[in-house]
Amino acid sequence: MSKGTLDLTRYYRPHALQEAVHRSEAPVKVLEWGRRTGKSRCALWELVRVYLRSLEQPVQESQVPPFHAWVVAPSFPQSRQVWTELLAFLPGEFIADGGVHQEDRMVYLRGSEARPWGLVEVKSSFDPDTLQTAGLDFLWITEAQDVKDAAFQRLLPTLRSHGRMRRALYEGIPALWAEHWFWKMCEVAQRDGGPGYFYSHATAYESPLLNAADQAAIESDKEVMPEAVWRRMYLAERSEEAGYFRGVGDCVGGDILSQPVPGTRYVAG
Repeated sequence: MSKGTLDLTRYYRPHALQEAVHRSEAPVKVLEWGRRTGKSRCALWELVRVYLRSLEQPVQESQVPPFHAWVVAPSFPQSRQVWTELLAFLPGEFIADGGVHQEDRMVYLRGSEARPWGLVEVKSSFDPDTLQTAGLDFLWITEAQDVKDAAFQRLLPTLRSHGRMRRALYEGIPALWAEHWFWKMCEVAQRDGGPGYFYSHATAYESPLLNAADQAAIESDKEVMPEAVWRRMYLAERSEEAGYFRGVGDCVGGDILSQPVPGTRYVAG
């Protein structure tokens, strides 16, 4: 497989937001984009980009698979669109003969002299205990706001294996609470920047994929959605008021206690 003989523009022409992601050389990329902005298509081509680069970097025979990528969704139903796009847009030249395994949501890739073959797996984070042991060249977490902390804690060590590319892309709309790993990841990437992280924020209105009629439909959604929810979905605004419970912040006051006050009775509901 040689990237020099394949015209990838036949498959994908990134818009300005996506192009900025691909230009970055940061190993960890964090996309906090509103709905309908092209997050998953951008992530898919980041996977392709890392795969092509890996073909030029030899690995030891003991590294199996020679190239390994995971696409992790909150659940298998939420992974269906990603799996469909993977099959639709991954260039056929990359896929090994008989390499598509629908039932297991796995794709075996052609390799090079440096890396004889590769494997892309679509995984569910529903059971965190299934997300261990692997060493990954590329980790793509989709709908990151819905992936639980316990699952992310299992996933992060997969990027710490010697000899791997150790690249990651996390994409989603904002998480619903400040302690969620994706909310924290966005803050770290946004604050620190530098060579380690790339952060991008975008609203639906910045997407060139939407025409005037699409934008008008988004505006009309304000009539039937709570404002905080609408702003989270389309403007990618972080707010703990956008979940099922409203006004939580207004109900909390005083100092945070490290442990219950002796002799005090507490009731939670």
